[in-house]
Amino acid sequence: MRSEINLIAVTKYVDAQAIAAAREIGQRDFGENYVKPAQSKMEEVRRLGVTDAAFHMIGHLQSNKVRDAVTVFQSLHSLDSSKLLNALEKALAGREGSYPCFIEVNVSGEDSKFGIEPPELQPLLETAMETDKIDVVGLMTMAAYVEDPERVRPDFARLRELRDDANDKLGIDKLRYLSMGMTNDFEVAIEEGATHLRIGTALFKI
Repeated sequence: MRSEINLIAVTKYVDAQAIAAAREIGQRDFGENYVKPAQSKMEEVRRLGVTDAAFHMIGHLQSNKVRDAVTVFQSLHSLDSSKLLNALEKALAGREGSYPCFIEVNVSGEDSKFGIEPPELQPLLETAMETDKIDVVGLMTMAAYVEDPERVRPDFARLRELRDDANDKLGIDKLRYLSMGMTNDFEVAIEEGATHLRIGTALFKI
């Protein structure tokens, strides 16, 4: 149902004032692609009096940026390697609770996209389940940009199928979420089971 959708406002092209204004009208979750800009925006947003905005890392995360990332972002939507998984586990050592992550899957097969290939999902998921601090809550994908969103429906359906298959193999309903869908294709993504949308252009007219 639409009421179950978590809208993440993508703010990589907007400033802290725009984030604060969006928070004032009820938007709480924001997505950024890079660590340093997000740090600066978060500090400025706090200076503007907003203390409860939640930032999510939706871009590719390099292992050498992990320690800063886990202090800025409430979740990671782009876990894509065992190397990054290990770096996260080390950075989170001594911290209370677990850190929610989505495994990014390159369903479209485009060379320009980050993410693991579908056959690599189960091994990475099993490795993640052996960690103490990482909580893999779902899967994420970046669909190809196309004029007709119907063309990417199979990619969204495939991610849902991968999620359901992984849950069956695990024997538990661990992977609850699907982070997929952007301005040009979010309606199709919702129809295929999206729980988290990453919307920028439609919100900020950028």
